[in-house]
Amino acid sequence: MPEDLLKEGGFHTVVVSTDGTPFSAHAVEVAFGLAKRDGAKTIVISVIDTSVLADFVGQSPRQLRKVERELEINADEAVAQVGKLAAREGVDAEMIVKRGRPHIEIITVANQAEADLIVMGKRSGYRTGRDPVGSVTRRVVEDADCAVLVVP
Repeated sequence: MPEDLLKEGGFHTVVVSTDGTPFSAHAVEVAFGLAKRDGAKTIVISVIDTSVLADFVGQSPRQLRKVERELEINADEAVAQVGKLAAREGVDAEMIVKRGRPHIEIITVANQAEADLIVMGKRSGYRTGRDPVGSVTRRVVEDADCAVLVVP
């Protein structure tokens, strides 16, 4: 199967994750290029990371709702931005916003769509550390049932 993916027309369904950062923007560009080359169905996903809310335990319910709303706005803006790019590039892309743990939601969408490729940036840029690959990207690489392309 891997050699089939390298041939023209090899990818049928490409899932790309976006969070609005430069890392994900580059991943979107690569995914769109592959989708256009192969005529692949493209699914763009942004995940509202509900695990972030655990960082705000002890805050008032009002503050918690404010943080949650900001996460929703960021996810909506990320897919809207990619949607505009898709229209300009002539890529037919389905836009999805999910809530939950990002790696789980990305893999679930890919599995449901029977995707043969997930494209991701090497990190999100939000929770950076010393690791050259972000934790979400690493978990997707480890757990996905399809090929994963990590874009620097």
